[in-house]
Amino acid sequence: MLVVPPLSAYSLQDHRPCLVRLTRNPPMTSTNAPRARRSSLIGHAAAYAVGLVSTRAVTLLLLPLYTHALAPAEYTVLDLLLTGNALLLVVVTMGVDSAVLMFAMARGERALPLASASGFWAIVWASLCAAVLIATAGPPVAVAMGLPEVSPYLPLVAAISPFQSTLMFCAHLQRYRRQVWGFVALTVGTAGLVGVFTVSLVTLLGWGVVGALVSLAAANALMSGLAIACLPRRMIAVPRRRRAFKLVMKGVPFMTAGGLTMASPLVARSLVIAMEGLAPAAIFAAADRLAMAVKLATSAFGMAWMPRLLGADIKTTRLTEIPVTVRLFGAVLVVGSMGLILFASPFIPLFLGRHFADVPATFPPLVIAALISGLRREGLAVGAYLTEHPSLLNISNGSQLAFMIVCIPAGATVQGTVGAAWGLVASEVGAAIVMLVLANRQIRIDWPLRQFGLMMIVLIFVATAAAWLHASPMDAVQDMGLRCLAFACALALLVVGRVVTAQDLAVWRRIRKSHAPSRVGDA
Repeated sequence: MLVVPPLSAYSLQDHRPCLVRLTRNPPMTSTNAPRARRSSLIGHAAAYAVGLVSTRAVTLLLLPLYTHALAPAEYTVLDLLLTGNALLLVVVTMGVDSAVLMFAMARGERALPLASASGFWAIVWASLCAAVLIATAGPPVAVAMGLPEVSPYLPLVAAISPFQSTLMFCAHLQRYRRQVWGFVALTVGTAGLVGVFTVSLVTLLGWGVVGALVSLAAANALMSGLAIACLPRRMIAVPRRRRAFKLVMKGVPFMTAGGLTMASPLVARSLVIAMEGLAPAAIFAAADRLAMAVKLATSAFGMAWMPRLLGADIKTTRLTEIPVTVRLFGAVLVVGSMGLILFASPFIPLFLGRHFADVPATFPPLVIAALISGLRREGLAVGAYLTEHPSLLNISNGSQLAFMIVCIPAGATVQGTVGAAWGLVASEVGAAIVMLVLANRQIRIDWPLRQFGLMMIVLIFVATAAAWLHASPMDAVQDMGLRCLAFACALALLVVGRVVTAQDLAVWRRIRKSHAPSRVGDA
């Protein structure tokens, strides 16, 4: 499928022009102009969110198909390959898509075809070289690392890389050309083809891991051809070596940020496999994929929030909009995560199959980790955009990896995959603390520290209650009653702790009435 890194994977300057230029019409002079501009902006932002979220949602929807058709060890191998493929995509694209946008920003929109042609061929050659390297050197390296089960499938992963990277670059070119629905058609179409091919090859024909990878390769091959055909020839036909080199050099910082983001799940899975083995690691991997529902929510939150900040006054935004927005949306996401932990857990074995009956014990802490990760990355990314400090993203993501290398093995030693999941939570909390320090000192944003602590206490209480209910057999009525009681108690703690105050709501009403988004159309 087309894998698009999350909003915080790159400096948020990448997103500015595509949002700034969404409104093609000249400035309006009527009294309805701000409302019209907001409506257009919100509609386009929603369209982009649909395109981005669909690529991740299809992975979540295909999860029960994988878990029913594959043995736990096979599913772990597939999950590890898909996670590694997402990291490979960031590496082979080298941040060139972001560099192309920066080039066009500096020299004007007419320079976009000149930069896109050089960037396109740089990505094509890089992905072909990476494919040859992985197909030849990957299998012996996998065996040397103690993963011989992965080595037979690496040539297939290598075959995916050129098509997927080309498709992603062409999809971003559609954004830069203000072709909103072209971007949506490519992303949603790719996700749909992956689903159709996977059902055919994995479920009907029983091809297993090979079928899943062939489905991914076939969908990306078809859609990359369509994407290239939809672009004007001048955007891909006249490459220049010197310009391509400059684009790669400009894209390296963005590749670093995206690589750190995508390396996190790969490192987590590798550590769990090293500590527990392939079959037990399937529980961790499946639970983490289910927790992706929270990541989808935080990504949608970032996509909806970003347009409001473009053109806004930095000082006012720091003091009012960012802290209040984090508290409000954080509270909404916490309540949603509480419901997911308490009320989705009993149905997970039916959803995933009998081999994954232990997932409910690992699922709650991974939901917490996903929530912290999403809010940390999206919130810090917005602050980095406002103050032009993209390196803060690398510091926060790098600290999370460092904490993870220590915490996951320690947790797995104590309590297996459940302990590893809590180790991931500890690493995310550590990275969040680093983020809060950076935000309060360098970005000078007054983040809600007390509310963050209270949210963590409430989520840990809910996760502990869910784990106890999973381990204590009882009839369905009693179980559901206790889950409702735990949810009510957690909700009461949030209300008593004043996570959201009446003053926050008043500030939010003023924010909604502000005309900051109207400046986007005037930019």
